Amino acid sequence: MMLWSISNSFWISVRLAIPTMQPPLPTSHGPALKAIFKKIDSTASLFHDAPALRPQGYLDHPLSLCYFTKALNWRYDYHHTPTDIRKSAWLYNELLTLSRGHLSSEHRSSALNKLSWALDTRFTQCGGIDDLDESIRIRRDVMSLLGPEEWHDRGTFLNNLALSISWRFNHQGKSHDLDEAISLYEEALRLWPVGHEYRGFLLDNLGDPICACFRKCGDINDINRAINLLCEALTLRPPGDPTRGTTLNNLATALQTKYHKLHTTTSKDLNDAIDSYRESLRSEELDRPERHRNLINLSLALRSCFTQTQNEDAEEAICLGQESLVALPPLHPERHFSCKWLKEAYLSRYEVQCNPADLSLALENFRLASRHPTQSLPACIVEAYN
Repeated sequence: MMLWSISNSFWISVRLAIPTMQPPLPTSHGPALKAIFKKIDSTASLFHDAPALRPQGYLDHPLSLCYFTKALNWRYDYHHTPTDIRKSAWLYNELLTLSRGHLSSEHRSSALNKLSWALDTRFTQCGGIDDLDESIRIRRDVMSLLGPEEWHDRGTFLNNLALSISWRFNHQGKSHDLDEAISLYEEALRLWPVGHEYRGFLLDNLGDPICACFRKCGDINDINRAINLLCEALTLRPPGDPTRGTTLNNLATALQTKYHKLHTTTSKDLNDAIDSYRESLRSEELDRPERHRNLINLSLALRSCFTQTQNEDAEEAICLGQESLVALPPLHPERHFSCKWLKEAYLSRYEVQCNPADLSLALENFRLASRHPTQSLPACIVEAYN
């Protein structure tokens, strides 16, 4: 069963790679929020015009590009517009080309880290594996450039490289990526002892690949360790913490994985997972790029409940699956999974209620999943066989 965990560590990347430019976002919608959005758009437009006034060849041209990328990142933080992050990645690449041979190792590693952040963000928006491969290559370059003056940041760079490699494992399933991600996270964790301000991020991130090890090998020690790591991370994220929702989702994923993999007779793990998923969804923003994963995870958990109790959980499971599809662009590779599990939800309801409409909808979602243009031929064959 494919379950998704959601990484927290973009908070680390953003804090270190992008200077804080934005004021706090108001907690309620109204004139203040509209005023901030207007200010963001106005600022981005001004920086957009600056490079044209100081074209390539001018001494301040790189500085204009730098401020424009910061403005785009600022606007992306509020609007989550894919075009902003695509433009930002392109500008970082141009900046590195212009400054080749003129940057110290410290400034070059910082610039490379910003570029890899933009590529990772674009990957989460659009699902392009080439962006992820390039980000991993760049992050390895950053590690090789670290000098003694940057040693205090080594834990962050290790975490961010492990994050990108973990994502690639989730998409391609290569064992060496999983092993390397765990090794990198553990090395970073040794650098960030109890009391370190970023330790919670690492505990959260390390729990995901260890949970994947359990899914692969079935060692109960792995899943128990993953749950313990995530429970410790949750103690560092009190209610109101902006990253609490992510940790709740990841803990729920681990509990749900344990329930299914061990064929547990008690439903405590599953019920705890559902409660955590619900709290996670309540605490996160509606436009979060990875929200569709949380929706599908909760849908799967509710479907499992429905097969046991035959209650109204199937209705909610189907609605959540449909909502996850709405959140994804047509060519995003993870639409395949949303269609696949929506098919399963319709089949579960059909097996109980015997409504032919549910069987038709299940077949339609099967066709959408198996024919999705981003799925490889082997994946389509497996889907057809199943």
